[in-house]
Amino acid sequence: MTRLRLQKRIRCSKEDLGRDRLSEMPDEVLVNILSCMPTLNAVRTVLLRRFGNLWTLVHTLKFDFREFLNNFCSCCEIDVSDQFYIFVRNVLLLHKRLCIEKFHLCVEFESANDRIKAANDIKMWLRFALDRQAKEINTCDGSNFWLATTSILPIFSSRSLVTLKLDNCQIDPQLQVKLGSLRKLFLDRVHMCDEAFVQFISGCPSLQELGIQNPVWLKKLSFRAPNIDKLSCVIMDGYARDNPLLIDCPNLKSLDLEVEGQLPHIIDVSSLRDIFIKNFMYDIDNYEERRMHKMFLIKFEGTEVFRLSRHASEPFLHTIQYMELLQIRWKHVVLELEELSKNCLLGISHLLRSLKHLEELVIYTTEDFKASTVSLPSELSSPLKTQQLKTITLHSYGNSWKSRLQLVEFLLQCTAVLDKLVIIPH
Repeated sequence: MTRLRLQKRIRCSKEDLGRDRLSEMPDEVLVNILSCMPTLNAVRTVLLRRFGNLWTLVHTLKFDFREFLNNFCSCCEIDVSDQFYIFVRNVLLLHKRLCIEKFHLCVEFESANDRIKAANDIKMWLRFALDRQAKEINTCDGSNFWLATTSILPIFSSRSLVTLKLDNCQIDPQLQVKLGSLRKLFLDRVHMCDEAFVQFISGCPSLQELGIQNPVWLKKLSFRAPNIDKLSCVIMDGYARDNPLLIDCPNLKSLDLEVEGQLPHIIDVSSLRDIFIKNFMYDIDNYEERRMHKMFLIKFEGTEVFRLSRHASEPFLHTIQYMELLQIRWKHVVLELEELSKNCLLGISHLLRSLKHLEELVIYTTEDFKASTVSLPSELSSPLKTQQLKTITLHSYGNSWKSRLQLVEFLLQCTAVLDKLVIIPH
């Protein structure tokens, strides 16, 4: 009996080897597979008999000029940009699904004239995505120049859109915005004045997360909508401003800042609970800059969670040695350290002595973390003990345990009532 079963299994397995399981899948499954692919590859499946025109039903459309460029036919007399535009137009013309989930468009232009020529096409493609009730629209412009063209659309209206990212475009104050379901908005290199920004935000009553990167023309980030919990602001060095950006968001809960050059001028962030600073650099010998940075930090005195990236932690620890932080009420501080230097130890010691409300200290050490001192500096031979710190968590990357143990030894000497020390190796 067992032998007959074994022979039957062998016979069935041989038959399975020749089966085309992909062709046996229902259309809905195949459409989901095609939707996960770049649209260029999905369209090519028209050459496969089983797939046929299933690509016209995909719920995600992804058009990437760079990917199209890699598949460009150089023997064709038509310019690669024109081929890309023709491809996108034809796909949208033949697409049959009434509602889509995502619409991603990544373009790149060699000159400003190319960008101006494509403006009307891009408007029509965005209109297509809105008409098809896309839940996510993501535009990306790989061109390394700014260009203020006509506004993206006269009316930006959708009941379905949840996530929107716009890159290198212009938003006019006259733009009518009706995005009742929008939760996340990201604006990168967008040309808009203060009035246009206020007008856009007012048309997004459900907005919860806002990202602003390298804004052009915008002078003041101001909103009082209680629904916007998180703001991310990035200003790179190549987008230096004549005057600092003003931030006035009294209902904001979380703030990520990465600013090269002038620090933003903080007017009101009184409800802020969490801040993440990714850049903190200045001339430490310059009294005026020290004063400005002190005023900058005091604006976040009521914040509970204060986080610093690895690029900001060491300059910050060096800086605060010259500041009084007694009025600051941070309860949770997160640092990322690359090196255990004398300045880091002095800065941590000053931080622990000054922050009377500190309850938790979290430190991430990088893989190349090292200690540049053999023993604790003489200035810290008997460090003052902080009374409120209850928990220290050390996330350790790499194998340099000797350096990390020195850090643990120092932290233990700085605490009086520590309840928990957690070391998490990675």
